[in-house]
Parts: sequence; structure tokens; C-alpha cells
Amino acid sequence: MKKGYRILAACLFTLALIAALPASAEASHFRFGLITWVPRPDLGPRTVEFTVKQSWRRSACGAPVVGNTACNFSALNFGDASSVSIVGTVVAIDAAEDWYLATATIVHTYPAVNNGGVPWVARFDTCCRIYGLVNASGGSLSVQTTVDLSLSNSSPVSSVFPIVQMAVNAINNVTLPVADADGDTLSCRMATPGESAIGSQPAATFPLAVSPGCVLTWNTAGTSVGQLWAAQVVIEESRGGNPPHGRVALDFIIKIVNSIGTAPVCDVPPTPTGMVVVPVNTAYTATIQGSDADAGNTLTINSTGLPTGASLTPAAGSSSASPFVSTLSWTPGPADIGLHPMQFSFTDNTGQAAFCSFTISVPSNTAPVAKCADVTVSTLPNACSATGSINDGSYDPDGDPITVVQSPSTPVGPGQTTATLTVTDSHGASSTCTANITVVDQQLPAITCAAAGAAGSVPAATSTDNCAVTGASCSAGSGTFAIGTTAVSCSASDAAGNSASCSTSVTVVDTVAPQVSCVPSYNPSTKNVPKAFNEDGFYRITTSDLCTAAPTVQLGSYVIANGETIKITQAPGQSGVVLVNTMGSAGIRHFRVGPGDATLTATDGAGNATTTSCLVPPPPK
Repeated sequence: MKKGYRILAACLFTLALIAALPASAEASHFRFGLITWVPRPDLGPRTVEFTVKQSWRRSACGAPVVGNTACNFSALNFGDASSVSIVGTVVAIDAAEDWYLATATIVHTYPAVNNGGVPWVARFDTCCRIYGLVNASGGSLSVQTTVDLSLSNSSPVSSVFPIVQMAVNAINNVTLPVADADGDTLSCRMATPGESAIGSQPAATFPLAVSPGCVLTWNTAGTSVGQLWAAQVVIEESRGGNPPHGRVALDFIIKIVNSIGTAPVCDVPPTPTGMVVVPVNTAYTATIQGSDADAGNTLTINSTGLPTGASLTPAAGSSSASPFVSTLSWTPGPADIGLHPMQFSFTDNTGQAAFCSFTISVPSNTAPVAKCADVTVSTLPNACSATGSINDGSYDPDGDPITVVQSPSTPVGPGQTTATLTVTDSHGASSTCTANITVVDQQLPAITCAAAGAAGSVPAATSTDNCAVTGASCSAGSGTFAIGTTAVSCSASDAAGNSASCSTSVTVVDTVAPQVSCVPSYNPSTKNVPKAFNEDGFYRITTSDLCTAAPTVQLGSYVIANGETIKITQAPGQSGVVLVNTMGSAGIRHFRVGPGDATLTATDGAGNATTTSCLVPPPPK
């Protein structure tokens, strides 16, 4: 309590008030309390993150605005003989009702999963509630939640205005926004005196009640305008029909207001109800609308439980004629995963209020699954590269749209390249995998042979390839070719071992005439050396050719063998060549020609021919 007095002094309470209420000055500012929690195994075993919400009198703390540090905050007792002072940040205000709502986040590690088999009981409690409460004036307060880490569990969550207006002498119904991230069954009941330190819950002619479905109902007959009542509702969670395994307390004040004319209402629709699911990084807008049937009434909007970063336009505290339309805007981030119960009020000129509530669920986003597989692809036509996708069915477990980016994204060359696939969902979560792209060059080189030609004029074949020609050759170059047509085969290959071939030919034509000679020779029978003018008329015939081994030699129509010795004599007045006889054992043929000398013709295999003359002496006189 000493620390509480120092906070009160900082909040500028007058010395007179301090003197008059020395034991309860701080507590007299209290309006609302709620403790919720979630497990934080990522921070350590048995670790819990608490969210503590408290509302206090705003004017007693220098009229803070949203974002300021709260000055009145009780300590949080964890139930394991340890506690911590709470420093909260203002998240909502109501200038007309003179309250602010502050939130603090506290992380605590318990020594065990529970307290010997029963849940830990975390709480803040102090003396005293505000003076003037009909049922708990200046009384103690206690706000509790239970923590059992032997279960996979988090506490229920809720949100309600610190001061709830109910019309006098009327049946009032207010739905409390409650939700549970674990899907547990939730049920509401009024807190016991031992849980709340409230001796008796609100009751006049009829008691305040809350249904298991968490709807507050009170017939306020017997109450008076301006009365303030302390109330606490317990939200219990259970599973599978078993007894409750956890609870949180919702402590607030009920204010009795006039019942003049028609009370305002929340217009549903367009105002949402129940649960609205908004994925991470998804912009969300909702219309919050209230109306009042009484002519001339204005409405003032307020809210509680708005998540950090959410906004109302017009803002909370704004007034307007009926119908009043405000737009809720919010884009939750990864830190906002969870349940966000919100309550809105429309208050008219008479002080009567309508309450509407709904919960935004921001589901935890599961990162997409990147699946890769090695692929083998062929080069693109006329290109030394290829593209290949390593995506092997990447997907998002939540069904969110995904973007798939592969790096490198450009075509890659032959061989093996390691690629990385990055899969990103619509919330910005991503995962990666890697695989190999193997590019195979299966395109054959292109080769063109030269046109058929003559020997010595065979050009090299030309070749191209989508990658590169590593070798090109022909089976015969511009060397020596045999007479006739010779087939020539050319081939080209690339680095991948692909090859192509073409063929052409070289034709060798013999255009050189053979040589033939008619040389005077001796008489075989006498072996005398021929005399001048070869009077005996013996001749040795020889022939040769570059290509034909034995060209054909003719004397007239007679074929003369290469190296053959013949006798030729003239016969004046004779025309052509006549075989006279065959002489001697050597079989020398004797030809008579006329008129003039004898002409020999030599013809090779290609048809080339040449002639020569044998000078035949005239006959003797």
C-alpha cells in the first residue's frame, strides 16, 4: 500500500482527500479489472504472458490520453508467492464517465505446471472499491484468473466497458463478448464473494443475472438513477463435458441511468456480431452503426477492446445525429495473432446506452511449404540454355494464395545448376528449398557440305551448333583422288557428344592424252642397227599414260601392242593400211601403208587420244 500512496500523490489528489481517506484513496479510483494469459513456450518452459486490464478514475491521474503511462495500477500476484508491480499503458478513455482503461503485459515463469495438482491463481486485489457503490462501497476488490500448464490451454478473453449503463425500471440485456482461442466451451456465471470480495452482487427488486451464454440481464425495478453497483462475472472454460478447467473474472460497474423516451440501439447489420476472422496482414473494415428513434437525440460512440493500431472514424468520443455511422479499420500484423473481443456503445442525450460487441480472430499463420525436386531439361531450340521449374507442389497449409519465385530465374546453361525456390504466402510468411536443374544439350549440330567438285577444290564443310562446335572434319581433304567419283563424308560434333554429318563427292577426270612413239628399230633377224632412212622399215612402238596403264595404239584398224616391233613399207597408190604378212619366228607383222607415212593413234581409258607419224622410207627403185 505504501507504493499505492506514492502513485496517488503523483496523481495530484488533494491533501484533504488523502487525510479523509488514508486507507482507500487509491482504491477509490478503481472501475474495471480483467486478467488473461497465454502460454509462451517459445520463451521457456512453464512461461506465461499475462495481459492485465484495469480502469481507474481519469481525473485522478491528470487526465491521461491514449498512449500515456497509467498512474494507478495494482500489483499482480502470480499465486506462487511472487508478485510484480504493473506499469500499464492507456488504451481507451471516456471523458464523460471519467475513466481510462490501461493494459499491461507481464511475462512470468512458474516453478511447476500447477500448484500441486490444482491451478495457480493469479490475481490483483486491494482495498478499496469506490465509495458510493450501493452493494460494495469502499469494499475490497479481487480479480482472479487460474493458470494450469499441465494442459494445452490459454485463458478465455473478453472485453466490456468499465461502466455499463442500464436504464432504470427496465429490463436490460447486455451481451458480453467472450472467446477462447482453444475452442473450449465457455460459460458465464456470477462470481462468488470469495472470488470477487463483493459481499452481494447487484440486486434490488430483482438480482442481476448472467446466462451461461454470457448475456447480462437485469430488471432494474427498485433502483434509482445515478446508482452505481459493483459486479463481477466469471467466465469458465471446459472441454468434452468435463468440469471447468479454467476461469477468468470480469469486474465492472453498473450505472443506473434515466429511462426517457426510447433507448438507442445498435444496428445489426451492418454492425458485425459473433466472430470475424481476419488473416494477418489483411486490411479489414467494418461499419459500426447505432440509431435512436427519439427525434433530436444525438449519439456518442465509444469503444473498448480495440486492438493496437485499430481506429474508429469518427473516433470514440465523437457525437452525431442518429443514425451514427463509424468505420472500424484495422490491419492485424503477426504480433496480433489471437482473439480480440471488442465492445461498442452508443449513448444518447439521456444517458441511455446501447451496447454491441463482436470478436476479431486473427488466426496464427502457418508458413507455406516449399517443395523442390531435381529436374532435367533439354536446351531450348537454337539456344544453349533452358529454363526448368524445381517446384514440386509447394502449398500453403492455410489455403492462402502463394507467390513462388525461383532463383536464378533466367535460363541456365548446360550442366547442373543449383536453384533456390522461395514460397511466400499472402501474409508475408515464406519458406525456401533448393534443387538442381540439369540442362542437357540434345540439339544436333548443323553441317553443310560443299557441292560436288573436281579434285583439289573440295572446301571445308561449314557447321553451326546451338552451343558450340567442338570438332568438324571430312573423310578426305584436298589430296589425291582416284580417277572417277569419290564419296566424301564430313561430320561435326559438339561438347555434349551430339554429331551430324553430310556427304559430297569429288570427281577426277583424265584430260591428259597418252604418249606414243614410233622409233626405227633393227631387223630382228640380223640385229643390224637401222640405217639412215630406216631402209629396212622396222619400227618399235611404245606408249604411256598418266592414268591408263596400257593405252590402245592403232595403225589404221590394227591394234599395236606397247613395245611391239613392226615393219612398215609404203605402197604408192595404195590407200589405208594393209597387213601384208607375219614374218619370222618373232611374228613381226608387216604393214603396207600408202600413200605417205604411217600414222599411229594412241587412246587412253578416258578417251584421250594422240597421234604420231612413223617415217616410212619409200620403196626401192
